[in-house]
Amino acid sequence: MTQSPADRPAVGADPVRPPLTRLQRHEGKGRDRVLGLGVLAALLIAGWISRGYWMPNSWRYSQRSQAPQGFSWLDLGTTRQQVLQKLADEGGQWSSIVKPGMAPSAWAAHANTKLGGQQLAEFAVIYSDAGTYNYAAIPEKGDDPLNVAELAPAGSDTARVVGIRWKVPRSFTETNSTVPAGAVMDELGLPHSDEPDILPKGKVYLWKWPGVNAKYMTLEGVVILEQTDELAKVNQSGGKGNLPSMAPPVSDEATPSNGESERNSGDAAEESSPGESSTGQVPDQLAPPAEGTPQK
Repeated sequence: MTQSPADRPAVGADPVRPPLTRLQRHEGKGRDRVLGLGVLAALLIAGWISRGYWMPNSWRYSQRSQAPQGFSWLDLGTTRQQVLQKLADEGGQWSSIVKPGMAPSAWAAHANTKLGGQQLAEFAVIYSDAGTYNYAAIPEKGDDPLNVAELAPAGSDTARVVGIRWKVPRSFTETNSTVPAGAVMDELGLPHSDEPDILPKGKVYLWKWPGVNAKYMTLEGVVILEQTDELAKVNQSGGKGNLPSMAPPVSDEATPSNGESERNSGDAAEESSPGESSTGQVPDQLAPPAEGTPQK
């Protein structure tokens, strides 16, 4: 086959080449989707971490319908022996046991220790026998591990925790706020009521369930959880000062229990003046004068 003159390139001219176009790379839609989801996840995580700054407490917490059995790191009803053993097992030292001050107290106090996996700056408990620890056993140098056998007094296997006082860790905003710290509401839920503190600019929040009460003081950052019925027994059996204020007050009069009085009638007669009781009324145990007996 011969080439026609029209098909031959002109002498001295470059051959005609097709025009070049920019190479187009088509990105996969999967990569864009992954990047978008990553940004959304980062925003959600940041929002959740900062929820304490913008989310209302009523969205974050609800009110508990049942009383808590204690805090997540210590249950009400734990024996004194068990508390000390838990402290020892988690590296407790002699220095973590706080000796009482000049005033008597039923609180057994602890500081800078670990319990239930939580690092606690301060916490204290009240035991059902109103007892504390053998403070005389604590050495002057408190860096050594505490000795449970030396520290536990008699009855440590039966005395149970009936009240817990906890210095709650707080963020900067919680320290300067008149609402309960998040750590408190994580444990107890939304408070049931509140009242002014005796100190200016403070508030006291209250939780009340049958047999169990709690209160949180905003200025101190302290929450107290107690079994009110059990704490009343501690009061009546010789509990010494500085007990939680929510416990039923101890009556000066005899308290009946299962149809029997804790005081006998002879003791009551000695404490009351003749012919009248402490309330100013004639006691029930005094019989009316017999007929024919002259009255003064």
